[in-house]
Amino acid sequence: MNEAVQAENFVFSEYQDRSINLTNEDFQFIKNKVNNRTGERVEVKPLSIEDNNFIIRSKGYVGVVKLPSGKRLQIKPKIGNLKLLKILNYYSFEEEILDIDGETIFKEGAEFLDMLGWLLQREVKTILNRGLHKTYVKREEKSKYIKGKIDIEKQINSPLKNKFFIEYEDISKDNRLNKLIFRALDILKKIVGNRDLKKEMSLQGKKVRKEVDVEKISLGNLKNIETDPLSAYYDRAVRISKLVIRNVYYESLKYGKAPAYCFLLDMNEIFEKFVRKLIGEILPDRTVRKPRRGGVDNIISPPDFQIVPDILIEGEEGLEYVGDVKYKKEKRGGKSLTSSDYYQAISYGLATDCDGFLVYPSRSDEWQPYEVENSERTIHRLPIDISGAGEESYIDDVKEECEEKIRHLKLLRG
Repeated sequence: MNEAVQAENFVFSEYQDRSINLTNEDFQFIKNKVNNRTGERVEVKPLSIEDNNFIIRSKGYVGVVKLPSGKRLQIKPKIGNLKLLKILNYYSFEEEILDIDGETIFKEGAEFLDMLGWLLQREVKTILNRGLHKTYVKREEKSKYIKGKIDIEKQINSPLKNKFFIEYEDISKDNRLNKLIFRALDILKKIVGNRDLKKEMSLQGKKVRKEVDVEKISLGNLKNIETDPLSAYYDRAVRISKLVIRNVYYESLKYGKAPAYCFLLDMNEIFEKFVRKLIGEILPDRTVRKPRRGGVDNIISPPDFQIVPDILIEGEEGLEYVGDVKYKKEKRGGKSLTSSDYYQAISYGLATDCDGFLVYPSRSDEWQPYEVENSERTIHRLPIDISGAGEESYIDDVKEECEEKIRHLKLLRG
């Protein structure tokens, strides 16, 4: 990638306002590319139009945005990059991938993309040492010799009398696993900041590229790419690669003088998945899950919209609790929730005839439940401090706090 424009870094945290000068191409890129698929991920407000000065703010997304002018926005999670990686590792992987003792790239201040890139190149190094996985792939070609079976329809309609249209299976490294790995390497080598890492990933990409035909991996195809017992050593690389491809937008054409891209993670989605797994492990005798498509029964007739909570807790006799997860900026005094948050939880409780609960990041000790007037329902509050726990035993510390509060609140009877 030709970095003709030296990147000017702007580092700020999620939900933090930052003043910045934007060109028209920058503004259009944020409006049409960064924000077009999933709504407004980066909020932009004019401060002084004459001076092209704007206020930008991330709305619950973290990562990196490279603008056409060369400016590079690094949006950091409030919990820190390493803790974010630990959360992703906890709910995405069945085994620990963060065995990173002594690695300088994981020191304080390192970029999240560099951390992610280092993990991928480590897994790819293992794959290359063991050898790229081979699978049987379907081949179609014209040949003087018969191999496999003849495509009768093509053969009848062909004017070629000395060639056969054949189909056969061949064992090859040109398969979806290796194409996925190559695609992730090709993306990350262009957007990581560490030069040594760029070089290493480029070398790895060249080795994989020799064995595969380049093709674009669509989001729809990602869920169909899985490992099996013979390719289990790819598992961690596949999960990291999917995370990269799902959350990146890379503009191969040039907006202005430099390529533009964005890699943004939705902290609302991450926190929801994290909480759901935490509660599921704390309550192993219950089923803790996300509602199936269609949500839950509505209390409005006719139902013009669906009620879809984030968490359902089920016991032997059916649904016991319904919960909603709110990833919000903590306000002064530990206040995070609004009236609409409580009304939403109340509607879930009334619709399901169950008590409800709200989970949100907060250091507040105010977590007594609220009784819903003229109803037998109770709304429990479950604040979780995801910022204060130490890095070394981060997941265990957060889990211990969450379990203590669940038991103290008597969220579940018996």
